Formats: sequence, structure tokens, C-alpha cells
Amino acid sequence: MLTLFYFVLASQVSAEENSVQSFLDKAEAFALWNLENVPSDPSNRLFNEQTAIDLGAKLFTDANLSRSGDTSCASCHMTGGKMIPNESRPALRDRKNRTVMSILGSGYQSFLFWDGRADSLWSQALEPLENPSEHNFTRTEVVSYVQEAYASEMKILGIPAVTEAKSILASPLGNRQQRAAWDALPNKARTGINHSFASIGKVIAAYEANLPVPYTDWEALLTSLKEKKRAPIANLEAIMKGFELFSGKARCASCHNGPLFSDGDFHNNGMPSLENTSPDLGKQSAVLRLLSNEFNCLGPYSDAVPEKCYDMLYQNRSIERSFGAFRTPSLRGVSKRERLGHAGQISSLEEMVRHYNVAPIGPYVALIGQEGASELVPLRLSDKEIFELIAFLETL
Repeated sequence: MLTLFYFVLASQVSAEENSVQSFLDKAEAFALWNLENVPSDPSNRLFNEQTAIDLGAKLFTDANLSRSGDTSCASCHMTGGKMIPNESRPALRDRKNRTVMSILGSGYQSFLFWDGRADSLWSQALEPLENPSEHNFTRTEVVSYVQEAYASEMKILGIPAVTEAKSILASPLGNRQQRAAWDALPNKARTGINHSFASIGKVIAAYEANLPVPYTDWEALLTSLKEKKRAPIANLEAIMKGFELFSGKARCASCHNGPLFSDGDFHNNGMPSLENTSPDLGKQSAVLRLLSNEFNCLGPYSDAVPEKCYDMLYQNRSIERSFGAFRTPSLRGVSKRERLGHAGQISSLEEMVRHYNVAPIGPYVALIGQEGASELVPLRLSDKEIFELIAFLETL
């Protein structure tokens, strides 16, 4: 009987080890140690310049880079000294009530913002500087402040000073007086200001793109299992089952794939509209804006030859592809977010999983017909499976 007991016990241990190994074989594709180096941006000559990265770090936290003197990039993108979006700052109407996306891993993305209206990290960095509810500077103020406060770094980076930017409030995106002042500038002066303005965006992008993505409990769990440590891992069975659901029946990994848990693409997932607001058209509302943006990869301030601007050259403009579609966010840190969804419509992970489980068609069908329907299909997960899936997501 004792021999049989040991045989049964050994069989159980072997089965458990096989189960863990099978889990690891699939799960490691989602570990950060398999994340490749951040790809260089051909449109940004400053991308790997250490002086640019160091200056970008200063600009990122410089609250003087705003009209109020109390708003920096970090105001929205940092919480408690960590690169966690600051959800206490409201997304006002001119930001279409959209939440702040994490910048960690943003150097791997081809398009930025929820709707993809910027095709590079440096182009994205420029928009908040002139946004009335964010930095609220004019373009000339941005250039004038940076070239005076950081003159030595700008000189090292070969960014010439533009004297026309001083003592003038001018911007093509400002109020009536600021637009008139911009139009009154000579063409050469406007071009020089734009070159410096673009370079400032490239400096900030160099810093943001090179930020390391921190390991989480997910990597700690995988490491523990790989090294066959015998210390018990809380909720391990539920986490493993949750990952199986994530990569299988629940189909989460069809969009949230790889070490960053995002395909970087755009999808209509039937998210409800905010109360008393019309449906947000998502990528559809941004396509023409992206193509006409003078700061895109094909624009005059890009450092790329046109042949390197693949994503712009082959931009899909179909309404079926972009109507109500939003960028797939990374799921890293998802359990720390107070609100989920592009406009913070969802209040918890459970509510989000149940949204996918039901798969509503979304608010767009009434506007344009079936092309606006959600890509989702009902998952038919049980309550037990929902909580297993959440147990996995909480490790991220």
C-alpha cells in the first residue's frame, strides 16, 4: 500500500509539473524579458541621442512649460513619482473626455492617442503643449521658453534659436489674435519656429520612448515557476486558468498580445458612450487630421525619407475599419486604474470583463448601420471563469 501511495503521489506531482510547464510554454511569450529593444523612429533624428534623452527628462517634469506654471507632462502621466496616469486630472471637452494613456511602452506604438491622430511619439508630445486645458502655451511661447531655459542643450543638439519667437504670442491653433499674429509672421520665421517646435517634441519623445517598462507580479510569478521554487504562490491555480481563458476561450490575446499586452491596433469593442454625449467616432474622426498634420512622418519636419513612413503610406481609410475604433491599450497596470475604457466609462475590471462577456453592439450602428457594430461576440463565461480571468489580470 505504501508503494502504491508513493506512486500515486509521484504521478500527481508529475501531472502538476506538466501542467505548470505547459502554462509556461504559452505564458513566456507575454513576459517582458521577451520584449525586443524599442525600435528607432526614422522621423526623429534625436531618438537615441543621450543629450536629447536627458533634456527630455527635464522638459517632461518642467511645470514652467505651461501658461499656469503648474502643468507639465508629468502632471498627467505620473502619480506618486511613478509613470502611472494621473486620474485625478479630468479629461475636459476639448480632449473629448478621453482618459490619459500610459506612456510606458509608447515607443513601440505606430500611432498615438486613443484615436491614432499622431503617427509618432514626438508628434503626440506637441499637441498638449498648445492645448488650452493642458499646457495652454502658444507655439512661439514653447519655442521661446525652451531655447532660453535650455540654451546649452539646444545648442549641443543643433537646434538653432529663433529670435522671432520672442515676445510674441502666436500659433496657428490659438485664439483669433494668436492666429492673426502667426499669419503675420514671415514664412521663413514660421518655418523656423515649426522646426524648433518639432525638435522639442522629438526631445520629449526620446526620453519617453527609452523609459523601461517595469516588471510586475506576472514576471515574478513566471520566474518563480521557471526556477521551481517551492514557496506557495497565492491563487496560482486561478491565475493559470485565467491565463488559459485569456489566451483561449475569452479571446483577449487576439488584441492584447505580446509582452506589452497590446497589438497597437484599433478596434471597435462596443464601449458605451458617456452619459449626455454623442458617440465618439474614434479613429474615423482622426484619419483626415492625421493625414493633414504637418508634423506627421511625411511632413516637412520629419527626419524620415518617405519610403520609411510605411504606416502613413498604407493608411487604411475605410469607414468599416475605423468607425468607433480605439487603440488597444496595454493591460500592464490595468488593475491599478480607477477607470477603464477610452473615456473612463467602466469602473472596475469585473465590469469590463462582463462587458466583453455580453458583447453589446455598441452605440454606432444607429449612425451608420452594421459597419459601426462592435467586433465582439458573446463569450459565455461563467462567473467562476470571470473571476479566474480577473485573477490573472491582477498580476499585470
